[in-house]
Amino acid sequence: QRLSNFDSISFFKLSSRAMRIAKELNSVTKQADVLQVIGTFYYFKRDVAKAQKYFKNAQSLAEQESDDKLYNLIEAKKAFMLIERAEIDSAKALLKKLERESYILKDTLTLIIIYNAKGQMSEQKGNYVEAYHRTFSLPFTPDMYNETWLEADPKKIAPVVINRTFRYRCPQGTGSWQGLLEQ
Repeated sequence: QRLSNFDSISFFKLSSRAMRIAKELNSVTKQADVLQVIGTFYYFKRDVAKAQKYFKNAQSLAEQESDDKLYNLIEAKKAFMLIERAEIDSAKALLKKLERESYILKDTLTLIIIYNAKGQMSEQKGNYVEAYHRTFSLPFTPDMYNETWLEADPKKIAPVVINRTFRYRCPQGTGSWQGLLEQ
């Protein structure tokens, strides 16, 4: 594959160097980490087949080293691919399992990826309010789609999320985000 831009070339130079160092250190876990980063690169380049190949190889090494945090991190990244294929139920089940395990492992990095994936699932449905509620495990019902969320009393409900979509407008209807705090 011909790399067309400087960032890609730089990325592969750095990842090759990182892999060389991981091998010199005889660290299978670090090699797995480099492979999952390369998989992530291909995921963002929309080359899912290559991303899956790198994720699979990285997970195999992580499993060999009993590195549950790295294994789960890769699983969380694979959940994004499930979401994009509209396999929402599979993604939800995987994320629920990973969230439970990540809390036990005190794995903040994987939890961040999990919350981003949950947000993406809800955002895919076109509703940021649902994403917020699901991410922070707040109760959510379909009638909340019709509520104007910023009408909540800011002294009782926090944080207030300022969003640029028309759906979230000031109770007085000014529409200017600068005026939200005064209102």
